Amino acid sequence: MSDAPAVEVPSTPTVRRPGVTSRSLWLLGYAATVIAIAARAPSLRRYVDGRLSDVTHAAGLTDQRLQGLAVNTGMFLAVILSLAVLWMYYSLAAVMERTLWPVSVPGPRGTRAGPFFLVAVLATLPVHVVSAAAGIVSPKNEPLYFLYVLLVGMVTPVVFAGSLRRAGRTRTMVILFLSTGLATLSIAM
Repeated sequence: MSDAPAVEVPSTPTVRRPGVTSRSLWLLGYAATVIAIAARAPSLRRYVDGRLSDVTHAAGLTDQRLQGLAVNTGMFLAVILSLAVLWMYYSLAAVMERTLWPVSVPGPRGTRAGPFFLVAVLATLPVHVVSAAAGIVSPKNEPLYFLYVLLVGMVTPVVFAGSLRRAGRTRTMVILFLSTGLATLSIAM
């Protein structure tokens, strides 16, 4: 064994790059989408009650309080799960923005909006707002929904056309592919 002191390697601090989109915009987008999801609850409740009435008569379930408790618990858990999945979806968009295409456009009051923020919010918020307003239980039953999501993914990067022009053709295609992929991922939610 050697009596020489061990060499200590200095640790480098982890530097986290700031987000491209302002944090306040992310929080505002998330909060607005959460409110829109909550606004859909009455139409979802009517749908579940309608479906449940068919099953309860066939199964002989007669305790309305127990049935109400089960439906309320299920709806509460569904909303909580939706919010967690939405948070992960927005987090994925933020990471993509920070690492793959860190460009932004100016917003109100000194805020900045990046491309994947716009894709994520436009692929989720309007869908929930329209579903709540029109009483649509599942937008996946509407053919225009899929066209809308595809257009969001393909058209949103056009806002950043200056940055796309400076990128090469291959990078532009990759950015359009990623943008469209992120938008279509919202369909799974």
